[in-house]
Amino acid sequence: MKRPKEKTTKTTRDISTSRRPVRPPVVVDVGQEAGVERVVEWERQPLIEKLVTELVEKYHAHLVRARIIVLGKPKASKTHGKVNVAKAKRATPAIQALLRDASGVDVHYLIEVGMDAWDGQSARQKRAILDHELHHFTGVEVDDKGREKWGLCGHDVQEFTAVVRRHGAYHADLEVFVSAIQQLKLPGVE
Repeated sequence: MKRPKEKTTKTTRDISTSRRPVRPPVVVDVGQEAGVERVVEWERQPLIEKLVTELVEKYHAHLVRARIIVLGKPKASKTHGKVNVAKAKRATPAIQALLRDASGVDVHYLIEVGMDAWDGQSARQKRAILDHELHHFTGVEVDDKGREKWGLCGHDVQEFTAVVRRHGAYHADLEVFVSAIQQLKLPGVE
């Protein structure tokens, strides 16, 4: 006779023993009169959202219906040692539910901005960074059941500079990219 399998439950990892470094929180003084300090980790960025709206109206007509919010975090993340000033994300169902409950707003996309890196950018660089992040948002798609889904896409080109130097534009995506750069007539680009 077979013994029934025992039910197992997933256990959560004890975060106190986690090896992940803990960043100190950013403390913001909310005023002399209040005499109170509060910890701010993430904050909505309405001024950056205004730039996003301008860019959507100018270059991204497919996103006019999209609700995009910008969240600032104290420190930019890094990938392979390179600073990511901003990161485009689709709002997860959990985030959508939380925001809908808190503010009655349906959010489709998020742009996370590392404020330490953002503050060091020129106005031109800030617009280019946001334009780049907006290009990740494909807009609304309708699935076979008639449900709306807001999509994401990757970069047109992902390549190493050294490989392009050695082999040139060795595939169609690179040829299009190089052609676009050559049309800019940048100093040093033939």
